Amino acid sequence: MKHFLIQTGENGQVLHDFSFHLLEAIRFSAWKYRGLVYTHSFAIGGETVPRLIESGTPKENIVPIGSLEFVFERMKELGFDDVSKVTPLNVPTVFQQQGFLQRSYTPRLTKSEINLEFPRFIKSSDVYKGVTEIVESVEDLAHISESERFDVSEVIDIKAEWRVFVQRDEIIGAKSYGSNDWFPEKPNTWLLKEMVSTIERARLDGLFFPASYTLDVGVSLGNTFLIECHPFVSCGLYGFEDMERLPSMMIQGFDFFKEQAKNR
Repeated sequence: MKHFLIQTGENGQVLHDFSFHLLEAIRFSAWKYRGLVYTHSFAIGGETVPRLIESGTPKENIVPIGSLEFVFERMKELGFDDVSKVTPLNVPTVFQQQGFLQRSYTPRLTKSEINLEFPRFIKSSDVYKGVTEIVESVEDLAHISESERFDVSEVIDIKAEWRVFVQRDEIIGAKSYGSNDWFPEKPNTWLLKEMVSTIERARLDGLFFPASYTLDVGVSLGNTFLIECHPFVSCGLYGFEDMERLPSMMIQGFDFFKEQAKNR
């Protein structure tokens, strides 16, 4: 039985929307199946995984839920010494084409290679919570190490942003975020399905990709385009609350992190 270790603040309250909805999903599963399907506990301080293991919880059953920093620390406690192997998806290679992006996009450039026309949006290629900013000139790159690599994108106007929730080959929800418009422009459904189909075809050819993930997409002047992808770990839900799917999606997201840490 999977055990969710949920991050809380000092007052014992959960800190994230996905944790709140997960608790509801755990209760829903117990109600629907008339018994415990998942267990959970709360983590206020550090060194929480060793205590769980000492109390009899198999470490392979532990799924930490919280900020990325919290998840990485618990992974270390679980024996994954080099969490730097866990790197962001950003825009996977299979999506690096004009039909999906509607903009120029160049992955894994060093500072000295970022000599394209400015402004450009840059995001760390290999580090979660790394550099994410718009640079207007070469001078804006002065604080960046030459050893770091960045995905570099043309800056385009975004009228509406959507987070699309995917489990395997199925889109199971979409929520608008980052907009003050009550009726934001909707993304192209056909293109979203084509994105998912592209991943599934690549998966058959050996692509290593999470079973549950999100597609963050933008919409502007009738065009839909991919912004970036995320494994289903520490993902804001923006109102998405599929009680049936949330626990398994979180398990699958963390499984991807564990495989990254082991295999890369």
